[in-house]
Amino acid sequence: MKQFLLISLLTIISVTMFAQNFARMERNLSNQSGDAYFKDAIAIFDNYYGKSSYPDAQKLAIEATRKAKKTNNKKWLAVSLNREAKALLRMPNRIVANRNVAEQKLRESIALTNDKKLHRADLKLLREIAYARGKFREKKDIDQEIAIFEGKEVEDSGGGLGNLFGKKRREAEDKAAGLEVEKAAIAAQKEELTETVDALEYRQVKLRQQKANLAGRVAAKEAAIQLMNEEQVRSEFMILEQRRLVDSMSYASNLDFMRLANQEMKNDELASQLSLEKTQRNFLIALIGCAILTLIGLFLRFMGMKAHNKVLEEKNRIIEEERKRSEELLLNILPKIVADELKSKGAANAKRFDNATVLFTDFKNFTNISKKMTPEELVKDLDYCFKAFDKIIEKYGLEKIKTIGDSYMCAGGLPTGSNSKAKDVVRAALEIQDFLAQWKLERVASNQPFFEARIGIHTGPIVAGVVGNKKFAYDIWGSTVNVASRMETGGEIGKVNVSATTFNLIKEEFECEHRGKLIAKNYGEVDMYFVRKPLKNGGV
Repeated sequence: MKQFLLISLLTIISVTMFAQNFARMERNLSNQSGDAYFKDAIAIFDNYYGKSSYPDAQKLAIEATRKAKKTNNKKWLAVSLNREAKALLRMPNRIVANRNVAEQKLRESIALTNDKKLHRADLKLLREIAYARGKFREKKDIDQEIAIFEGKEVEDSGGGLGNLFGKKRREAEDKAAGLEVEKAAIAAQKEELTETVDALEYRQVKLRQQKANLAGRVAAKEAAIQLMNEEQVRSEFMILEQRRLVDSMSYASNLDFMRLANQEMKNDELASQLSLEKTQRNFLIALIGCAILTLIGLFLRFMGMKAHNKVLEEKNRIIEEERKRSEELLLNILPKIVADELKSKGAANAKRFDNATVLFTDFKNFTNISKKMTPEELVKDLDYCFKAFDKIIEKYGLEKIKTIGDSYMCAGGLPTGSNSKAKDVVRAALEIQDFLAQWKLERVASNQPFFEARIGIHTGPIVAGVVGNKKFAYDIWGSTVNVASRMETGGEIGKVNVSATTFNLIKEEFECEHRGKLIAKNYGEVDMYFVRKPLKNGGV
């Protein structure tokens, strides 16, 4: 109890002195400069931070940062920026803004320092920010970089488990030292008992000497007795007998006392030995129990972390798959540039293209043919044809706009506005007609209905953009679209009909036939040309 009170008193005194020391350091901080100032400032910051006085800690870190910048001290600037970020992340207000500022300061600290310990501390705080924001890939990258630092430290220092057992070993050594002190006290008691035994033996020797002296006196008395009368002899003999009995009883009492003292000493020594063995055994059992509990705790923590990491990896994998699927679906609906703009801005601006080439297809007698087919067969055949069209226009880098019933529309020169797409659109149109011709032969041979198409193409300015809020779509507008549609309606089955504008762009590479003029609404008369085939010196 006294030791406990003494330890408590010393603890209170040390805490009080510690607080007074930091108060004195803070008062003298304004008089410090150079490394001395920064060392004291960081020490006071850590004291405030440890007591959860984050506003005071932040003010101190901001002042240290200002002085480090003023003196161009990169070493202490990196440390001060780290402490500023550390305090910001614990402030209860403006959490999101604080994270942003803290991240900026941590990255400045990393750029300034070559200190591995500080670098690792910055990375751990960045990992905390990434985890709070839900940026798991960034957190994983930071974890890998931290693992490199911690792996080196584990290799150098022996790891956390070695430190734990080192601490347990030091505690065991302290307890063993205490037992040694108790053993020394027992040895001192044993020595005192030995001295007591020696004193008793010395007393026994004295008693023997007294007995010898008494025997001499008795012999003298016996000589005197012979001169005494019988009564005197009897009386003297009785006195002597009483003295002898007293001496004998005293001697026996002394012997019993010595035996009892020896036995008590042996019992005390045995009890001390048993107590020491019991204490050592209990300590060993406690040490083994602590080691087992520690190992079990570490194992359970390892298994928990492993299971948690596995769940996180599975969630990240699912999220990544869903992200890729969403991007693929978006790219099936929109051009990549438009999709990227929509993802980054939340909206896509309409754009004007001066030299876009628009292609329209339409099936002949589609309504009559559809009446002879079941809905399933009709949709199946349309899907087959339009998938083939998709493959062909993808080959030539064209952009599919939409399908309306049995009509198919695509365009070249989108969304980059390239002027070289008119020839690619014509090549795609000829390949679509070749596909339909081959499909017709197969369907006729199996006595099944087939589709034949007219194709019209025109080149000119258009406006392209995204319309709609929920089921949005990428579409194009302008008189060029209307003229391309008129080129399709004015064409013939199995042929590609192009406007004069498109003809002027492709005439060097394709053989064309002029076939007169056609009136387009809101546009006027338009010359039309059938594209026969590619020229040998410039065709496909």
